[in-house]
Parts: sequence; C-alpha cells; structure tokens
Amino acid sequence: TFSANEKLNFGSQAFKDSKKLNEVVLPAAVKTFDPSALDGCGSIEKITVEAGNANFVSDQYGILYTAGYTEVIFYPSTLDGDLTKLPWDKLTTIGANVFKNNTKITSVTVGANVTEIASAAFQGCTNLTEVKFAGTSYANLVIGANAFNGCTKLAEIDLSKGVKEVGTAAFKGCSVMTKAVLPDTLTAIPESMFENCRVLATVNLPTALTTIGKNSFASTAIASVTIPNTVTSIADGAFRGCSKLTSLTFAPGGEKALTIGTATTTYGVFASSGLTGVVELPERLTVLGGYTFASCAKLTEVKFAANSKVTAINNYTFQSSGITTIDLTGIETIGNYAFASCAQLTSIVIPEGVTSIGTRAFQKSALASVSL
Repeated sequence: TFSANEKLNFGSQAFKDSKKLNEVVLPAAVKTFDPSALDGCGSIEKITVEAGNANFVSDQYGILYTAGYTEVIFYPSTLDGDLTKLPWDKLTTIGANVFKNNTKITSVTVGANVTEIASAAFQGCTNLTEVKFAGTSYANLVIGANAFNGCTKLAEIDLSKGVKEVGTAAFKGCSVMTKAVLPDTLTAIPESMFENCRVLATVNLPTALTTIGKNSFASTAIASVTIPNTVTSIADGAFRGCSKLTSLTFAPGGEKALTIGTATTTYGVFASSGLTGVVELPERLTVLGGYTFASCAKLTEVKFAANSKVTAINNYTFQSSGITTIDLTGIETIGNYAFASCAQLTSIVIPEGVTSIGTRAFQKSALASVSL
C-alpha cells in the first residue's frame, strides 16, 4: 500500500513494475498524479481518493477519475473487462494508456459525451472484438495516436457517426480487421492509421479528404482505390506493399495541386503493390515521388495527362515495374535507377526537353531502341 502526500510530484514510471503494490491512497490535498507512475504494477486492486480532493475521485471499484468523473485515468488490471461499470453519462475523455494491454476487455461502447479517446487508450487489447458508439454524433471526437494499435481481434471499425481527428497509427496492426468506415467529414488520414491491417479489404476515402498520410494503408488487402479530387497530398508509402491493390483511379476535376510522395523517399507510395494494367495520372499532379511504382510487376503503363505539370521522374520511380511503354512528354529530368530492371520496357523516346538522365537510369531494362 502506498499513500501519497500533498506535496509529492510523481515522475514518469516512478513505480514501474512494482509487482507487489496493491493499493494507492491519494490524500485530499494532492493536485497532480501521473498514472504512468504505476506502469506495470499489475497487482493494484484499487486507488482510493480521500474525501475533499478537488482534483481526483475514485469509485467503488478503485478506478481513478478526474474530478466530476469526466476522465478515466487509471483502471486496475485486476478488475474484469466489463466496461459498462464506467460512468459513461459523465465521461468525456478516455485517458492515455488507461486500458493498454488489458486482455480482459472484449468490447466497449463509447458514451455519447466522449470527445477524446487519448493516445494508446486501448493499445494491445488483444481480446477486444467490438467497438461501438452509443451517441448519435461524434463530430468533435479526437482519437489519439495508437489508440487501438495492436487490437488483433478487432474485425471492424465504424466511424460513420463522426470523428474530428485521428492520431498516428490509431488502428495499426489490427490484423483481423476487414472493414473500416470513415465519415465523409474527415479531412486527414494520419500516418500508419491502418498499416499492417493485413486483411483490411474495404475502406471508403472521405469526400472531404485532403491528405493521406505516410504508410497509412501499407500492407493492407485493399483491392481498389479511387482518390478523391480534394486530396492534395499522398504521403510516402501510403499504399506500399498492398499486393491485392490492382486498380487505382483518380476522381476527375479538382482545383488544387496534388503531390504523390516525395522526391528523395525510399518508401514509394504504391511500391510493391499489385497494380495491374494502366494507371492514368491527373492533370493537377505536380510531383511523382521516388519509388512510386517500384516493383509493381503487373503495371504495364502509366499515362501522364495531356497538360501534365510533372517535370521529373525521380529516383527509382519505376524500378522493376512491368511497364512496357511510357510517354515522357514534358519531362526534364530522369533520376537515378528510374527505369532500372524494367524487363518489359523495350523502347523509349527521350524528349528534347530532357536535360538530365541519372545514374543507371535504364540499367538492366529490356531496351532495344532509344530515340533521343
């Protein structure tokens, strides 16, 4: 048992892995408490807050909350996984790490007043199979980084009732997830949001979407993608390793410029995907990043728009792809290894405007004819 005094400040992970600690008492005068101080203290049965404390409160189960029961900040791992005992009518925040690695939790129904599921709140809850939302609208909901990362039995997530913002890797590694529903109001898909959700086959891209983050869908089972005309940036590795992705379409129109990856990356946006046949790039595209289509063995042609604004084929952009032909009109520079090991590319015309061809740009290609 540990009793804190009112002047004590807790350092991060102060009592980490104290396996025999089973109770914590917070006196009335305590103003701050960092729950990470108790990381790995798996024998804690309850936290008791003495009467008169204006900052914290505990309930009959020994669960710790901020005053007014607005945020749950510590949940003893010795309790069962039934989260219906929480005061959902009062809760607005599910605290950071509060249920992290809790294998007893199998389902959660998020209360109508919740506006934040903080970072790593349910990370590693490997028996969590269901996440529901009790309210009718969650337009102000923020889901923190890693909130559901590694929930390996979570098969579906439906955010159609709304979400304002989602943090990095929020659903990364949810290895049995097959479907995700996103609200049309979501403007950004963050880095690694669904990375390594290896059987995720169905997900909608919101109509208000502007950015698709780095590795956001890497190594998923998505078969077809239509990029909304509101999207202005598809970050490095966004669809990398999607072996079942055969079809890529860009919605017509759109007023703002689009960039696909960055020039110097080694994580191509569609690298090692299953893209098949022809991909037509939109006129508003200005940057086609390095490695974008590298190792896309079934990709036979990439067509630039008639008035394309792309002037550079960056390093490794088409390396080891299956392209058989490409029109380089408007291109000024061809990067290192840009078409290396393109075993189906037998001829190419280098436009008059090209001023630079990089190191081994066409190494081990099948070129039989080059026109300069």
